[in-house]
Amino acid sequence: MLQGTKHTLETKQKISKARTKPEHERAKFIRNGYRYIFKPSHPNSDCDGNVAEHTLIITEYLGRPLKKGEHTHHKNGNKLDNRIENLQLHTPSTHMKEHREEVRKAIKDSNRICGICKSNKTLVARHIDRRNNNTFWHPYWRTNPLDRNMWLCNSCWRTVYYSIKKR
Repeated sequence: MLQGTKHTLETKQKISKARTKPEHERAKFIRNGYRYIFKPSHPNSDCDGNVAEHTLIITEYLGRPLKKGEHTHHKNGNKLDNRIENLQLHTPSTHMKEHREEVRKAIKDSNRICGICKSNKTLVARHIDRRNNNTFWHPYWRTNPLDRNMWLCNSCWRTVYYSIKKR
């Protein structure tokens, strides 16, 4: 059985330096569609020392770190577009209002009517375009399983679908 050799302190430091990447190499990565940068000394960094790039940009613009309860909103919906013109500072409630408007607009733009309940409202699904990382909303319409020429809202579709399934 072979025994390992002990390394000198100088060799240990060289090995450690080779295994850990310098900050500029490990600086950027994407999580949940947002670009993160390793800055452990930043007040808004997470427990791993990473800060969202849009947070860094808006804190630099404001000249102060974000307070608890302040959110950054991307106006065009692209999470990787971190230009200052594209960023807005919001409270959680105004941030949700902003996104609710997107949902309402998606429902209003859909000109469909349910074939059973005659309603023009249905669930709205959130989708992410993976190519350019944009988030968009669209109404969740389905065709009637019994008559493919008829659109149904989500609740009517479920009623029809499960009545067929029980047969």
